[in-house]
Amino acid sequence: MIVCNVYQPGEHMSVYWQNIFPEFLQAVFERKVSALENGAVVNVPDQVNELLKKYQEETSFVEREPTDKDYVYYDNSETKWDKVCAYWWGPYGASTTNITTNEYYDHKWPGIEMEKMGDTDIYRVVAPGGAVGIIFDNGVGDDEMAEGNEAYQTDDITYDRNVNPGHVYKIDMTQPAKQGKGKEKVKYRYPAGAWSDYAS
Repeated sequence: MIVCNVYQPGEHMSVYWQNIFPEFLQAVFERKVSALENGAVVNVPDQVNELLKKYQEETSFVEREPTDKDYVYYDNSETKWDKVCAYWWGPYGASTTNITTNEYYDHKWPGIEMEKMGDTDIYRVVAPGGAVGIIFDNGVGDDEMAEGNEAYQTDDITYDRNVNPGHVYKIDMTQPAKQGKGKEKVKYRYPAGAWSDYAS
């Protein structure tokens, strides 16, 4: 069913987008409709729903166990934080999702606590889909910081979902942490670091 909101004399094309899924953003389905008055309703063959149904069947989400390549890692061997968290954000601050469970990450500061890998200094978390940036931090939230607890973190790190998963991030300790000002005088940011291949 199409509701024509704009009257145009003669024959015209009514174009609509299926944007429920990203792959449909480029797919345009067109129907020829004769000139109609504002708000007139036209019934057309519902081929879009058939295509959408087929797409959903082919791409339905199935929860699975994450592999090594689904994680990002943090090397805590020099920072020695008691807790390691990862804070993510997507385009325009949008939420990001766990790529193995399809659940939304809670992207409130200080982020998600990472999993310590046995007796090592390596921590890991499943990389989310849609993320464009990440910060690793020591899990001290704003309330704790207001009480005088020192907070440590990386600077904003550009995140590339095609490159960074399966890699480990390590802070460059030769670059001193920068102390914040005012309310953030107990927050310290490390300005440098690098990703490298991770071998389990």
